[in-house]
Amino acid sequence: MFLIHESIQPGISRGWYSNYLFKLETMSSEISTILVLIAGGHSSGKECGATLLKEQLLSRFKHDVLNIQTINMQDYMSESAGCGSRAPLQFNFDQIKNDLTQQMNDGISDVIILYGLYALYDKEIVEMATIRTYIDCDADVRLGRWIKRDILQDEKDGENEQKKLELLLNVYLNYSRHEMKTYIQDTRERADVILPRGADPVGFTLVLDGIQPLLIKKLERKTVSFSDTESSLSVTPNIQQPQRSFSTSSMNRETVISHLKELSQEPSVKSLSNDNFANSNKIYYELN
Repeated sequence: MFLIHESIQPGISRGWYSNYLFKLETMSSEISTILVLIAGGHSSGKECGATLLKEQLLSRFKHDVLNIQTINMQDYMSESAGCGSRAPLQFNFDQIKNDLTQQMNDGISDVIILYGLYALYDKEIVEMATIRTYIDCDADVRLGRWIKRDILQDEKDGENEQKKLELLLNVYLNYSRHEMKTYIQDTRERADVILPRGADPVGFTLVLDGIQPLLIKKLERKTVSFSDTESSLSVTPNIQQPQRSFSTSSMNRETVISHLKELSQEPSVKSLSNDNFANSNKIYYELN
């Protein structure tokens, strides 16, 4: 089931999902670029989630020209960082903020998806965001996914696999667990949406439902602006409003919530040996 953090004013009672939509709908209509943050622990599925959200956006807005940019925070990591060392000081947050500010101001990107361990760490980046998402996942499940990604998917070499496993477990025990507990875990409190089952497609559908009306407004303003520009140049405009297969008045949130109630409980260590790794729907288990 989804968790969502609420900031409800005294005297106002509102369901968690209604409050989430209310927050987004009351944002400034002049928003230029939608910034989505996706944070979470090691191998929780952050990159998979960013890819999934991008694919869902392109699918739902298939009649529009949508510019979506994904940014991996590891691209801003210091080259001097040692093995397993990904503490906050290893990231150039100032450069991230400068790049985000520039890209959001130029208006070229409709949506920017920033993902990484520390996507919710810097308060200024958090304040810039339209929606903040945290992918939560049991530590044992994340370790199992990490092993699957970095070791089991490579070519079979018994001796090499053993060395890789020893190195991975050393990194996990001596660096990653401490990093998660000290720096990353508490950023969960800054999230608007917490996904407790990894990069869940149904979960990202809720995120998409929230930002959809903002995107529609942005795309409509873009169309009007382009039409006005052509008119000012004495060119006969031939702009038609895109044919969309959805509307803001029917986001079908009841159906989405119904699907959420049908989801099984969060994967356990036991399930790593069967359903989680054998499931044909790989989108759940591709890792970051």
